[in-house]
Amino acid sequence: MLVKSVPAKDFKLIFDQGNFYRCKKFNLKVHRLNDDKDTVYFGAVISKKKDKLAVHRNRTRRLLREALRLSNLAGLGGMAFVFIPNEKGMGKSLVEYQGEIEDILKVINK
Repeated sequence: MLVKSVPAKDFKLIFDQGNFYRCKKFNLKVHRLNDDKDTVYFGAVISKKKDKLAVHRNRTRRLLREALRLSNLAGLGGMAFVFIPNEKGMGKSLVEYQGEIEDILKVINK
């Protein structure tokens, strides 16, 4: 399944109408953008309060995107995921993010 960035015009829609899920390492907003079966949309909001260095914020963003790509996304085509990491979620490994995403996807698929 292809993972693309969330279009900028859709961020407000996702935050206003999306469902909210809370995990140990991040919060997640989820909204169905369209019925495209082959694409999942990814976004991350990481403020400077969480980490002052842009390289750390960008690494967290890349790891979250990769963890989402490696997860089982069957039946989630057209969904948009916006991750909002908390202090506990910064600087974690790919395996930790992937485990957390797998857990939350089980809840979303119910």
